Amino acid sequence: MVNRTNNNRKSTIILFSNNPKQERRVPEVRLAGEPGVAKHLGRTLGPLRPDWDQVKRDRLQQAMREKLWAHRGPREALLSIPEGVRIVSANPADPYFGTGPDGCGQNVIGQELQKLRTFFGSYLQRRRLTLKVANVGGPWEPFSKEIDVTGTVPSEVAELAAKALGLTPEVLSVDLVTEGGFEKIPLESFGSAADLESFLAKNAGDCLAEVNLTEVAAVTLWNGTDDSYIGRADLLHLCRSCDDLLERFKMMVPLLRHTGFAPSVNFSIDDSEPRTLDEACMSEIRAAAEEMADVVISARYTLPDQPQAALLSAPEVDEPAQVVFGRHTALSPEALRDRVKGLVWGAALGDAVGLCTEFMTKAGAAEKYADPAKLSPASRVADKHRSRWGQGDWTDDTDQLVLVLDAVVAGNGVLDQRLFAKSLKQWRQNGFPELGDTAGLGIGQTVSAVLEHPAYDVAPDVAADAEWRQYGCSMAANGAVMR
Repeated sequence: MVNRTNNNRKSTIILFSNNPKQERRVPEVRLAGEPGVAKHLGRTLGPLRPDWDQVKRDRLQQAMREKLWAHRGPREALLSIPEGVRIVSANPADPYFGTGPDGCGQNVIGQELQKLRTFFGSYLQRRRLTLKVANVGGPWEPFSKEIDVTGTVPSEVAELAAKALGLTPEVLSVDLVTEGGFEKIPLESFGSAADLESFLAKNAGDCLAEVNLTEVAAVTLWNGTDDSYIGRADLLHLCRSCDDLLERFKMMVPLLRHTGFAPSVNFSIDDSEPRTLDEACMSEIRAAAEEMADVVISARYTLPDQPQAALLSAPEVDEPAQVVFGRHTALSPEALRDRVKGLVWGAALGDAVGLCTEFMTKAGAAEKYADPAKLSPASRVADKHRSRWGQGDWTDDTDQLVLVLDAVVAGNGVLDQRLFAKSLKQWRQNGFPELGDTAGLGIGQTVSAVLEHPAYDVAPDVAADAEWRQYGCSMAANGAVMR
């Protein structure tokens, strides 16, 4: 773990090995406030790995490089130290990473910083390539995976790709693909790291690494419920077991993760009668795929007729949250009621004012509202975006605040999630008719996608989870913050 604070910004990089025993410690290490605490937690797992002395320096360099790529300030500070000037980690308590109590320590951190100074002096831009597999595509979809080839010798790129795929370099080769897939250049065409860097600089933003497997057993993945193509998978190297293949399906069709939707997976070979997929059939399927047979793996799920209980398990915590009913304020009921009203009205007013300049640049806002004193919900510019609302109106931010409060009141102080889900969909269709609405306005793409998901009416939590996974668990919609 590396943990440093610069300009009031703290960042942490934690490197874990693939040790199942460490899984229970991962959350604790991530939340550790200091490196020493993380180190102590790691040491409680048992004896150090036998090769730790050989690998710890590589891990240190990896972590330091990531930190310096992430933070421009420290990187520029490192580059400001002239080449040839020795860098010393004057840590008297550590004779390995620092100088030790007698000043004669190995100073490993200082040595690695000197190497990184040379590295960053030579490579100002990071070069990362998205991995694809020929005849398969992205084996992690809807996620993607990149390899960092900055300063890498061309002959080592295949090793990086193999490591990312969990394979050995002997079973693959790598081409660089540009022009939207129309140009492919074997890595063997590049003689040095400098040649590779020059090519990547010229094709920045239009280059990916395509892995060619020496042997492949490709099968087609099919959504039997929607009768639609999903993708392809390789059973020889990338999905070698039935569990691997099922997990691949679950990544691409998240509803298959939930037993309440009665998931099932079948296969057919050259249009044969479908059979249930299990581990016992994998050898037959793999052999047929190697012989170029038309192998289709089809997954189906069924939408329940009735609303489901929460299908997603709550995270395990040592002390579950307790809801304690009673009086928890020194304010009188009248004063508390007034404070709550002030909170709601303040949020609504801020929302209405914010709509005046939403999606505008600073220069655009200054042009439209030359006199800031006249910036008011009642004198809002009526352009294409803002004309959907009446003068003085607020947006969906406040509407959803009201929906959340209604669900809290209905649950006697505890949010009723199902009521909120139902009222959110009703609001989208009708808005608040008592306020003159005909529909909910301003809703974002993320919430729209969840509301339109086929599972929303019976399991809104699963619909939200499925949409999140469908986009690689990378959506960060502002609506979640607002709610």
